[in-house]
Amino acid sequence: MKRSIALVLCVVIPVLGLACTRPTGHLQRRLETVCALRSDLTELGDACDDDEGERLLAALAILDTLVQLDAELPAAEIGPWFCGFGRTAALLLLARSPDGDPALLDIVRTEKPGGEDLLWLSAGQMLAVRRSPGLATTALQRLAPVPSVDVVDRPSSGISKGGFTSIACGGPRVPAGSPALGVWVLRTEERAGACLVVCGPTEVWAERCMVDEKSHWPCGAGRLGDVAVQQACAAWLRELAGAAGDEPGSRRGVCVEWRSPEDFVAAVERARDAFAAEWGGLIASLDAEAAANPAPAIAIGLRDHRRDRSTPLPASFDHMLRR
Repeated sequence: MKRSIALVLCVVIPVLGLACTRPTGHLQRRLETVCALRSDLTELGDACDDDEGERLLAALAILDTLVQLDAELPAAEIGPWFCGFGRTAALLLLARSPDGDPALLDIVRTEKPGGEDLLWLSAGQMLAVRRSPGLATTALQRLAPVPSVDVVDRPSSGISKGGFTSIACGGPRVPAGSPALGVWVLRTEERAGACLVVCGPTEVWAERCMVDEKSHWPCGAGRLGDVAVQQACAAWLRELAGAAGDEPGSRRGVCVEWRSPEDFVAAVERARDAFAAEWGGLIASLDAEAAANPAPAIAIGLRDHRRDRSTPLPASFDHMLRR
């Protein structure tokens, strides 16, 4: 199929408006629309490698329309478009796909934190809510709990959780005279018109942004901090286990008031035992495949916030100090 982006957009957008009305035969008309769009998407081929961006823009227009139509596509038709600016739309379609769970699990296994982490986070949370097989083992393999013990002179609390850093973005130029293109991005805050994709420790929202020849391509939230990645894995395991009450957090913090070296050693040992018991209980309640995995190694992170450090911490704890 050899069509310009302007022609594709001019065809797709009116078709969407037609499909969203409710005349007699609405369902049949909607099905015909989705079938036609699926055919066009297949004929576009591998537009992810389109250097000039024309076929990619056409694909984005079709993906946007399919998302708005709540289309249910086979995962095999969506997978090739999980690239570039099509990734968010492809993720939203995979969430509705009747056979999308293996593709979502593949995202969790292959996406590396430090890239587009909200895609990774959303895919994992979708699978956790569905109790999808394979997620527990994947989460355990990525989990590296580092609960913190803060030593203070007086009772205190408040451990930082880590969040996001920003990333730059840019996309292919929309030709002059073409209708605006709808591009989906993921964010961690609600905005007007955005829809909630997943709940959890970090809520993720999908926002449809319009891009034309003069506007900049939208940027979603950036990279998840390491703490947030660990918390997500812990939350998935908790969801899969159907756990109630306070969840074991991969970076949960405990404050210890300094009284003496002996009291300090005992407090740290109690904290370590409590963390290990929580994780052991959680893993035992998972499915048989996940429960067969060893409990994650727990490395206490020690932070000395005392104002008076005239009495040093026991030397045996030096390797735990986070400076």
